[in-house]
Amino acid sequence: ALSLNSNSVPAIVLRAKRLVDDRLFESAVQVLDRALGINPRDRVALSHRATVAHLLHDDAGAKRFRERAMAKRPGYAEIDRIFGDHLSALYRFKDSVPYFRAALQRQPDYVAAMHGLAKALVYLGKGKEAVGLWTKAQDLEKGYAETGRYNILLSERRLAKDYDLVESDHFLFMVHKSDRAVLERYLTKWYE
Repeated sequence: ALSLNSNSVPAIVLRAKRLVDDRLFESAVQVLDRALGINPRDRVALSHRATVAHLLHDDAGAKRFRERAMAKRPGYAEIDRIFGDHLSALYRFKDSVPYFRAALQRQPDYVAAMHGLAKALVYLGKGKEAVGLWTKAQDLEKGYAETGRYNILLSERRLAKDYDLVESDHFLFMVHKSDRAVLERYLTKWYE
């Protein structure tokens, strides 16, 4: 896309997104600032730029870019979904949850935010809540076969049927029902 139009803001933002997710924050800043030089009001570019400022501990910058992205559109849920997606890509699943929830509070039927939150919840050991979100997303997109969602729902339902959740002070374990009696005692002791 950039070879056809070097000023394509959506293409530039996609390049920056990859840089953020690869932890190349300073490079992402340069690319996003270029996009904002072309279109200073692009909400998606401003949302990614706010996220990068946050990741670089630039609270004032994060606030400024966030305010610009939200200007005249206080219900703009995409900004929090973008924050959540980047935090999840950086394996900061627990940190991503409040952002996905904020996006869904603004826009309750926002499927991309549901998917992001559900993925984060699975990584946090909260598969039951994730299944509820994926099921709701599936109901909202009747007739649309989203392969990733389908496969994860199938896996989570299988886990719920054949496995038990065993909790210790600091860990969650999924163990097959037939192995629970043996593994529960050893796993929790050993890992703690």
